[in-house]
Amino acid sequence: MQRRHFLFGTAALAAGLATAREATAEPGISAAPDLYAAVTGLRGVSEGSGRGTMHILYAPWCPRSPELYRDTRAFLGRLRVNWIPFAGGQPEGRTGTEFLLRSGQPSDIPNSFTTLRPLMPIASTPLSDAQDAALQATVLPRYYRDAGGSLYTPTIFYSMAGDRIRVVKGAPQPQHIEQIALLAS
Repeated sequence: MQRRHFLFGTAALAAGLATAREATAEPGISAAPDLYAAVTGLRGVSEGSGRGTMHILYAPWCPRSPELYRDTRAFLGRLRVNWIPFAGGQPEGRTGTEFLLRSGQPSDIPNSFTTLRPLMPIASTPLSDAQDAALQATVLPRYYRDAGGSLYTPTIFYSMAGDRIRVVKGAPQPQHIEQIALLAS
C-alpha cells in the first residue's frame, strides 16, 4: 500500500466515523427540567403532530427564523413545533410577537417574521411585554445557568425520555431536526 493511499483512507475513515457519531448524537447540550418548564410556560403557537415537541424561542426579526420555519415543514407529520416569539429588545420584535400571540394561528407564524426596519408600532403590546417579562424573570436566569452566554435566536428546547432536556443554541440543520424528531418525547 502506498503512503498516500493510507493517508487518504485514514482521512476517509475519520470523516465517516465523525458523520456516524453526528448521526447518532443528541443535538444540543444538557439542561435542567426547570429551564424546560420555564420555556414551556411561555406563550407560543404550535403546529404539527407527533409524540415529541420542539420548542423554538425566536425573535421575529431574526434572519435565521424564516429559514428554520422552511426547514421544519418536512417534519410536521412527526413532530410538534411550538413557536415562542419574544421581542428581543426591538420594536419590530414587539410588533411581530404581539401579532402572533394575538392571532394564535399557526398560519400566521411566517407572517410574524420581519426585518429590522422602521415600522408603524402597535400602540399597545401587552402580550409581547408580558412575554418579555416572563422571559426575563423565569427563562433567562435558568438559561444562563445551564447554557451560559447570550441567548441565541432561535434557540431550540426539547425533552427526551427520562426527563432529559436538550438546548440547541441557534438554528439546527435539517439532519439535526431529524434527530430531534426521533428523540423528542
